[in-house]
Amino acid sequence: MDIAPLPSARPASHKAVPNSSAAPDYALPRILDRNTDSALLQATLLQQRQEFELQILDATEKLIDFPSLQSADPAHPDPAEATRFKTLLTLFQPADYDSLIHERNINGKCGYALCPCSRLIENTRAKFRILRGKGNPEDFQVVPRAQLEQWCSEECAKRALYLKVQLDEQPAWMRASPHDVKLVLLDDL
Repeated sequence: MDIAPLPSARPASHKAVPNSSAAPDYALPRILDRNTDSALLQATLLQQRQEFELQILDATEKLIDFPSLQSADPAHPDPAEATRFKTLLTLFQPADYDSLIHERNINGKCGYALCPCSRLIENTRAKFRILRGKGNPEDFQVVPRAQLEQWCSEECAKRALYLKVQLDEQPAWMRASPHDVKLVLLDDL
């Protein structure tokens, strides 16, 4: 079995038959450079994505144990802890925040990370609850019990959901400046 030598390895006296579908010999290095550059770019982007995901996981682990004091007031959190809380959340998407709430709930804590209280657990087999409005007796909502049991109170639910709607839907690795997200606590208004 004869193996044809590479085009650049052919003797100068050898005349190749031009093939209209093949790229010219001088274009081959540029194509390889472009493919190499593309592969390196993809690898760099993948590595950046993994680094951001690792930072989000690390932030989630830290926020599971928030606040540091069991006597902390979620309506008036320690300013340093509130700043750290908002800084840790800057890379989060709403789905990441839902994961944080879920992890805190698994540990029996209120889903709002600046609240030291235990989450509310109702002793019932009902899967839904009817919540009545404050003004109109006909104003009510049917809410899954699991949704209500994520928090210790309605106030903490409002605080947590107020933060969630401020989070960027776009993944951190796709944002122009992922750390420039400015979050505001509900009680700071």
